[in-house]
Amino acid sequence: MSEDEYNEFYKSFSKDSEEPLAKSHFTAEGEVTFKSILFVPKTAPMDMFQNYGKRVDHIKMYVRRVFITDNFEDMMPKYLSFIRGVVSSFVFVLAVLVSIYH
Repeated sequence: MSEDEYNEFYKSFSKDSEEPLAKSHFTAEGEVTFKSILFVPKTAPMDMFQNYGKRVDHIKMYVRRVFITDNFEDMMPKYLSFIRGVVSSFVFVLAVLVSIYH
């Protein structure tokens, strides 16, 4: 993917008019294998400190192109709640989903 494609993708799902400050596109392999694209917005959200600790839905999880969840409270530290991105997997262990929702 080119830089322009990354920027257009970021703008399309984040509804942000600016390009991201940084991005990380990686694949993690292990018990669960997934691909992820994470972005750091160029400017901090206006309500970043007022909403600290509240649930945010800036990262979306898909399995086989089907939306699964945007609840990353237990997987992402609260101080990184401004990070936006997409996590995608073709195979996702059911036990992981069950532990997320309990």
